[in-house]
Amino acid sequence: MALLKEVKPILDPDLFLFAYADKEPVGFFLGLPDANQLLRYAKGDLNGPGMLRVLLRKPFTPMPNVYGIIFGVIPEYQLKGIESGLAASIHDAIRKSRKYKQIELLWIGDFNKKMLNFVEHIQAKKLRTLITYRKIFDASIPFERCPYVE
Repeated sequence: MALLKEVKPILDPDLFLFAYADKEPVGFFLGLPDANQLLRYAKGDLNGPGMLRVLLRKPFTPMPNVYGIIFGVIPEYQLKGIESGLAASIHDAIRKSRKYKQIELLWIGDFNKKMLNFVEHIQAKKLRTLITYRKIFDASIPFERCPYVE
């Protein structure tokens, strides 16, 4: 809820999707327009006058990129087509809107094999690889790599 309150000024309802099975939510996707083009009008001030300038410029500032922030399906519904349905729905929403040109799925960890396989399955272009590093400050603590999400 805190994240949604923070991004509310730039939230586009067309980029917020839920998947349901028997009237129960089983998956969702949250995409946000790339607001960097818009935030420059804040001039470093996201309180008061800066936010007012952002909100006034929002209808006139193109934001052609969408960042896929959160995407998930509960485990018992994974690999049943829900992921593909959400991907197709967001693709259609972006294509129909004419506001957006591309979508980037962000923050896919190198340990998340399920999501990496999904991205490959939908034939998305891989722009970068994010690797998670950990620094153990106390050498007596054993290091264990984060387990793969299978």
